[in-house]
Amino acid sequence: LGKAPVPGWRYVLRMAAAFLTSMAWLSSTAYVVCIGSDQINKYWGIPQSFLGLTLVAVGTSWPNLMASVITAREGRGAIAVSNALGSNVQNVFLVLAGPLWVSVLLNGDYVADGADILSSVVWMGLSLAVTAGTVALDGFRLRSWAGYVLIAFYFVYLFQATFA
Repeated sequence: LGKAPVPGWRYVLRMAAAFLTSMAWLSSTAYVVCIGSDQINKYWGIPQSFLGLTLVAVGTSWPNLMASVITAREGRGAIAVSNALGSNVQNVFLVLAGPLWVSVLLNGDYVADGADILSSVVWMGLSLAVTAGTVALDGFRLRSWAGYVLIAFYFVYLFQATFA
C-alpha cells in the first residue's frame, strides 16, 4: 500500500474558499426566498407556516434532492444517503443561521416563539418512527410504496401545521 497524496496548502485554501462562498450563496438565496415568502403572505394572505413548509422547504432542498437522485441512479446509494443527511444538517446549522445572523445585525435581537416546541418534537419523533418503520418493514430497502407513505405523512403534517 502506498501513501495517499497530501493536498498542498493552496488546494486546501481553494477548497475552504469554495465552501465559504457556497455557504454565502446558500444563505443569501435562503434570505431572499424568506423575504419573498413574507411578501406572498402579506399580499395574498397565505399562512407563513404553509409557505415555510412548502415554498421555502422546496427551495432549499431541491438541489440536494437532485444530487441524491443522480448519485443513487449511478449506484452509489451510500453517497446519496450521506448527501441527504449532511445537506439537512448543513441547511439547519449554516443556511438557517446565516439569514438569522443578518437579521440580528440589521434589526437587533431575535426572539423566537417557542409555544409550539412540543408539537414540533412530537412530529419529529413521529416522522422518524414512520421512516424507520417503513424501511424496516421491507427489509431495509426503500421502495416506491414507502415513498408514497412518507409523502402522505408529509401532507398530514402540512395540514396539521397550517390549520392547527
